[in-house]
Amino acid sequence: MNWDAIGAIAELAGAIGVFGTLLYLAIQIRNNTQEVRDNTVHSVLDRSVANYSDTLIAGIHPIGGKFQRGEQLTNDEQAIFMAFLVRNLQHAELVYIQYRKGRIEQEVMDAYNEKIRGYMNSLNGLQESGYKREGIWSDPLFGFTTGFKDYVREIIKDDA
Repeated sequence: MNWDAIGAIAELAGAIGVFGTLLYLAIQIRNNTQEVRDNTVHSVLDRSVANYSDTLIAGIHPIGGKFQRGEQLTNDEQAIFMAFLVRNLQHAELVYIQYRKGRIEQEVMDAYNEKIRGYMNSLNGLQESGYKREGIWSDPLFGFTTGFKDYVREIIKDDA
């Protein structure tokens, strides 16, 4: 065997080693991407649980029940209910941003779309019941990103 043959075998072995390394890295990147998605969903659900706990502490449930029964809310109850709805829309915007980045799967976003519809319907019902929103509150989507506003408007266009 001459030196040229030995060199060719060494190059082949090197190429196989490089291919194996690239394959290993591709698998690691795929696993890491899935891990990032899983962590994002976990974080979103954690925040949802915290929001729910905060809501219980704030006493929003009696106000929400009163609203659902069509009873008139006091000015303070209207302000608390409005703040609750806007806070939940802010959380939905964070979910939307993660969805656009590919970190949230469609199934999770579909569930949030239903929540967004409910929040917006409640805001419309609050306005119809005589709650006067002024300034930044006149637009329930004030302060949200343009992309999220457009997304919400697309979701609720058939609800009008």
